[in-house]
Amino acid sequence: MPTSRFNQHFPGYEILSEIAVSNARVLKARNQYTGELVAIKHFAFNTDADTIQRFQRESEIMTSIENPFVVKINDVHLDADLPYIVMEFIDGGDLRSLLKSRKHLDVATTIQLGLQMAEAFKAIHEKGVIHRDIKPENIMYRRLQNGQLHFLLTDFGVAKIREQQVTLTGQAMMTYEYASPEQFDDPKHISVATDYYSLGVVLYECLTGGVPFKLVEGRVHTLMNQVMSSAPPEIKLPLQQALPTSLKLLINSMLAKIPGNRTSDTVVLKRMLKKADMEDTEGITETPAASPAGITEKAPVQKQQVNPQPVVSQPTIKNRSSGSFTVIAMIVFLFLFIIAASVYISNKSEPSNPGSFDSTVFTHPDTVTAKQPLLDSFKSSVDTTLFDDAVKLENGTFLDDFTDNKNLWGLNSDTNVERAIRDGKYIINAHSDDYSYGSQIKFGIDPEKDFSISLNAKWIYGITNNGFGIDFCCEMNPQQIYSFTISADGSYQVSRLTNSTWYNLVSWTQSAYINKNDALNVLAITKTGKLMKFFINDEEVTSLELTGSIGKYFGVRVFGKQTVEFDNFILKGQR
Repeated sequence: MPTSRFNQHFPGYEILSEIAVSNARVLKARNQYTGELVAIKHFAFNTDADTIQRFQRESEIMTSIENPFVVKINDVHLDADLPYIVMEFIDGGDLRSLLKSRKHLDVATTIQLGLQMAEAFKAIHEKGVIHRDIKPENIMYRRLQNGQLHFLLTDFGVAKIREQQVTLTGQAMMTYEYASPEQFDDPKHISVATDYYSLGVVLYECLTGGVPFKLVEGRVHTLMNQVMSSAPPEIKLPLQQALPTSLKLLINSMLAKIPGNRTSDTVVLKRMLKKADMEDTEGITETPAASPAGITEKAPVQKQQVNPQPVVSQPTIKNRSSGSFTVIAMIVFLFLFIIAASVYISNKSEPSNPGSFDSTVFTHPDTVTAKQPLLDSFKSSVDTTLFDDAVKLENGTFLDDFTDNKNLWGLNSDTNVERAIRDGKYIINAHSDDYSYGSQIKFGIDPEKDFSISLNAKWIYGITNNGFGIDFCCEMNPQQIYSFTISADGSYQVSRLTNSTWYNLVSWTQSAYINKNDALNVLAITKTGKLMKFFINDEEVTSLELTGSIGKYFGVRVFGKQTVEFDNFILKGQR
């Protein structure tokens, strides 16, 4: 192609070659002043007012975004004979070309793509932008020196800024095989959830080599009906690859028919992808009975699954053949029986108080930021005699998605609280505001070494200024409990129970990183040396150095009258 054909239209740039042609032409060029390679995009065909308006919108959106996973706009010329924009040049190409050459991507690369698109989504959605045309052609990539691929999102030509009307022209430009059900059914009410659906299609295609529903020429309505009413085919990987459980659940959730049931949050997206990456490394591929937090599908086209009732694993009693041990055990048992009988006889006329819980008063030295006085009911929720041995971490990791209760979390109900595992969630339903409720497990790690712990927590109902979250580094004898908690009204706190008194290590502090009310939050703690760092939704909120006894018990806690769901409890540590 002669370079003189275009050079006259783009002063200051030397046109080197044509990269692509679709609704616009993309050219590879060089800045004659800096020598920088760039990509120039201009409309080669129809330049009507609507097309120019979309072009204007794309340039304004992209010039306002600074993100390593979004292609950067360098220059804009919409008043030229051929309106054009100048973008950074991505030397690898687009995802479509990569899929054509490879047929499909491996699991690790697909997860990496998802994580990088999550960062791109966070950048554009925080600007109030919905892309509306996520597809392989609009995802660029470059190869890094370490061999990994760096993906970038581009082409906002059909993007829709919230509160703007959706035009028929905008609807017609969508790519049918990647369009969400609501783009067919209700195109005037599109939310960020539509981008997550389209990304789900892209991830599905990367793994399998094909889209869930393929457009057959001349049968657009057939495709529309499939997208709106048919369950996507099961994900089957080629070449005997193993599909991580969390990745399967995530993609199925992203392809949910109803936007409200669809995973549409970058925190959850990154969380599940990181979990899938861990499962891919450790070879965890079996399908659990229930979905992780934020991964639900209630569309009528899905088959209903009946979750089995949780079964509490009973502690095993080790058999010993020694005769002397048996005699000693019988003597100890008889002695304890006599003591218990004496206590029973002396107290049998006194009424029982199911709410007493052998508690300690919850007081704060910081009276300014302290919340309501509470009682601690930790001893009622954990029977430490259950643990002959601590729970082991396989390959240094413990993961519980609460599909059952094999790890012996506290399950009990009385007038003050219900603890249960239902639908893949650990639920604490507290009826009284005079108590706090915890459940811990002893782990076989060295807490003096580095570790990390994370947990999904979702407030359902109750008092919004009471805390809930993670118990960490707890010790039973003498009793010492550390808690990292947030509240549904947007505050966080780090506290410690020592000698029957609670102390604020970090007083209640408002944080914009907390998703308020009944939105999902991800809490995490990392320990490096003596320093503890605390994260809410992947953002560090505080850090401190722990002193004193550091125990091996970790778990969850709910303060006061509220109902909270917990999921995806993950502990990584060194033995």
